[in-house]
Amino acid sequence: MTLVTKSGIFLSLFSVIAWAADRFGGHMISTQIGKWICGDQYLQLVDGVLSSQSCGFNTDLHLTGLLFLALVVGILLSLTTTVLFRGNAYL
Repeated sequence: MTLVTKSGIFLSLFSVIAWAADRFGGHMISTQIGKWICGDQYLQLVDGVLSSQSCGFNTDLHLTGLLFLALVVGILLSLTTTVLFRGNAYL
């Protein structure tokens, strides 16, 4: 296996593990990212409801999008290098 293939597999596994840890661990990763970015504005009242929307974006949505992008890039890295180095590229 090449370094690019290993990097792709690592990126894919990291994104799945981080997503699972965030979802099943009480959103601890996205909460920490929101606190780090927004500071004191994180979890303020918005229309009478305590919400993470007070700093202008939803950290859960952005983290999920970033991890999905990492998953897709990891899959593409691992598949394209495997296909190209075996000589089966149909490009």
